[in-house]
Amino acid sequence: MELLYPSSLYCLCCGKYTDGSRSYSLCDHCISRMDFAMREFVLPAAGEAAGGQCDEAGRAAAAGGQTDEDGRAAAAAGQTGGIGLSAMGYGLYERQLIFALKYSGKTYVARHIAAILFDCLKKRLAESGDCPWLRADVIVPVPLHAEKQRLRGFNQAERIAFHLSRQTGIPLADGVLLRVRNTRPQRALSAEERKNNMEGAFALSAQRAAAVKGKRVLLIDDIFTTGATAATCAEALRKGGAARVDFLALAAVVRSGKNCADQARPLE
Repeated sequence: MELLYPSSLYCLCCGKYTDGSRSYSLCDHCISRMDFAMREFVLPAAGEAAGGQCDEAGRAAAAGGQTDEDGRAAAAAGQTGGIGLSAMGYGLYERQLIFALKYSGKTYVARHIAAILFDCLKKRLAESGDCPWLRADVIVPVPLHAEKQRLRGFNQAERIAFHLSRQTGIPLADGVLLRVRNTRPQRALSAEERKNNMEGAFALSAQRAAAVKGKRVLLIDDIFTTGATAATCAEALRKGGAARVDFLALAAVVRSGKNCADQARPLE
């Protein structure tokens, strides 16, 4: 089927035919409406994972308003849960891309999302001369509960992490982190409810915990909202012996006095 209808010939977001030469297999219309601004934030400790949206200037609202520089310094000093980075904002077009992977079964989208993330990391390195995320020893995806993964057929974070591992050369440590409790969907929950929903939801596999012991871990997910999921995962990894946990997501919910759906332009 891929030989007859190559996925690269169609925009991942709107499905429009392209000539196969577009970046990330996105048409000019869709890519021009996406927010490709990098945003850095301090990953909150598990008990503080509330109000963790990023503002439009890339400030770390997830850590009570610290700036990017403050956040990097605090994380380096071991005073926080780690540093987070997102490659995009989260509006209608970015959501369309994520939903194509998660809910339409288009697993090939994960390769293109990984390419966006890798380019984001390379840009961060070129602009600042440093990129902590590229110094990771292993990549760990945020896990789905076994029942949810059975119903979906795959874990979108694992698919993204797999391709990012191949592109960066950082080994993938899949199956290390487990979701031991089937939590409620986060979408309709408040920041406080998200934090409570994630409490005790993750643990390390006893058989595979050695893969992260003493290692710098790059935790991968598709989206960052309040930080509840990322913070709880990071806490479980640190308890299992990880030396440091940094976080990377395709998109971050942006704070601007409106929610992301309000500020995004409609699909045309």
